[in-house]
Amino acid sequence: MLCDNLCMIKAFAQFWNLCIFRGETASVPASNNVIALLVVLLAIFVFIQSQFEETGAGLHYFASALIVSGCVIGGIFLALRLREVADRFRKTLSAYVGTLVIMDALLLLAVGLSLGNLPTFVATLFAFWRFGVVGWILKQALELSWLVGVLIAFFLFFVSTLLVLSIFPAYLQPTT
Repeated sequence: MLCDNLCMIKAFAQFWNLCIFRGETASVPASNNVIALLVVLLAIFVFIQSQFEETGAGLHYFASALIVSGCVIGGIFLALRLREVADRFRKTLSAYVGTLVIMDALLLLAVGLSLGNLPTFVATLFAFWRFGVVGWILKQALELSWLVGVLIAFFLFFVSTLLVLSIFPAYLQPTT
């Protein structure tokens, strides 16, 4: 039990290093247990974040986050297959979800400290940081430049956002 706890602490340290552009995707743990725990934590954090949305929009926020994550994960898998390095998918998936957990925990902390009213500037910084981190992960997994990784991350997010907007067109309606 102690070993499991220490292993998870080391795993989160590795995910944090990826978040600050120092870690390596190849070094993250990618066992079924780690990935399952990360997915559960991510779902919990997204659910909590959805509670800060307007009345009735929480379910849409949660579903949107699932759709975006699914599209990005699918895009990562496709990119790895096209580069003929699909064997890196588990590590890349673990790195992606692990860094999302870290960044969503920090975002949740920022939302809580701002009493649910996160300034747009701070939210934008989080979004650009996320593009940078996903780009860093893709850089290593696909053996590309960091800029190309960021562009792929932005493209995947853009496509998934268009999908969300087509499913939930109410997001296009201005709030009053």
